[in-house]
Amino acid sequence: MKTPLVLSLVLTLGTGLVVAAEGDKKPAPPAVPAAPAAPAAPGAPTPPPAAAPKLPEALQKYDKNGDGKLDETERQALIEDRKKERDEMIKKRQGEIKQAPGAPQKPAAPAK
Repeated sequence: MKTPLVLSLVLTLGTGLVVAAEGDKKPAPPAVPAAPAAPAAPGAPTPPPAAAPKLPEALQKYDKNGDGKLDETERQALIEDRKKERDEMIKKRQGEIKQAPGAPQKPAAPAK
């Protein structure tokens, strides 16, 4: 009776020690070190990483008065262009879906 009890106690403690030892391993460092972030103004929203490279291009294209900032009219022009780009992409994707093999086809109009 004592042998199975001692054996299960040893196995339980041994398993716990192995798990604890594996938990002490340090995670691998990232392959590419992250670039230091520029300090942001307090309360300013942080742009998503994907949008960051496009900011200088947008500033060059839409900053008509050259003050280094987008005023209300410049922002509206940017927004309108982005909406047009989005709508064109949606139409293009819808066209690709309609032309895809196996895509549901519209039923033919009934003959009169």
